[in-house]
Amino acid sequence: MKRKLKQMRPAAAYVIAILAFVLICFVVGRIPTGDSVSQPEGDSARSDTSGIPWNLILVTNDLALPEDFSVQLATLSDYRNEQVDARILQDLTTMLNDMEQAGLEPLVCSSYRDYNRQMQLFNQERDEFTQQGMDAEEAYAAAMQNVALPGYSEHETGLAVDIVSVSHQTLDEAFAETPEGQWLAANSAQYGFVVRYTADKQEITGITYEPWHLRYVGRDAALAMQQQNLCLEEYLIQQGYIQEAETQTSGSTWETQQTE
Repeated sequence: MKRKLKQMRPAAAYVIAILAFVLICFVVGRIPTGDSVSQPEGDSARSDTSGIPWNLILVTNDLALPEDFSVQLATLSDYRNEQVDARILQDLTTMLNDMEQAGLEPLVCSSYRDYNRQMQLFNQERDEFTQQGMDAEEAYAAAMQNVALPGYSEHETGLAVDIVSVSHQTLDEAFAETPEGQWLAANSAQYGFVVRYTADKQEITGITYEPWHLRYVGRDAALAMQQQNLCLEEYLIQQGYIQEAETQTSGSTWETQQTE
């Protein structure tokens, strides 16, 4: 019996040592927990729509749409059957018709996207970077530079449209130099739209210049923003809807990126 006890003591001590090591590692957080790729924390920051007019809802890379957000859609029958919030259909249609009357050729290349479509676009972008040899974390970060996470895209509001021209169907800064791009920059406010991501507001919006991305905010807000050179974040602060800290990207550090 004593011999058996002597044989068991080293094993018991070994087990106790292992358990103690595991406990210590668990407490200090040193045990790997598997996949280290960061995921969006959708519940940590969501746009509060309770006191903000529907047309001024703010959606950014760090501020997601409310979980219960919904929108009634209407179809742009003359423009590839793209869909938008029904409340902006008349103003958008009038603007596009006026552009055509001026001899321009506007083309709506993107409008409303639901959560699943946005997820599909993001996953496609991430997979492309993975195929280029990036690891999971690198591909995830790279994809975020080009495609907004689902729940964080203005296109999900139904208030954003990407407008290019028949002769220039590329989403790039050069669109600003086309007749259609120049017309939109000068006149879209009359119809309630603004170029959402301008070159001089990148540090505030966190998004690089996108002259094709039009956002509906309503005529009064659009004209005020145009006349005072304000982006949506600045206008919401001026009107007392939000505080400055709520517009910041990643705390106090601004990060510019292009997202669609």
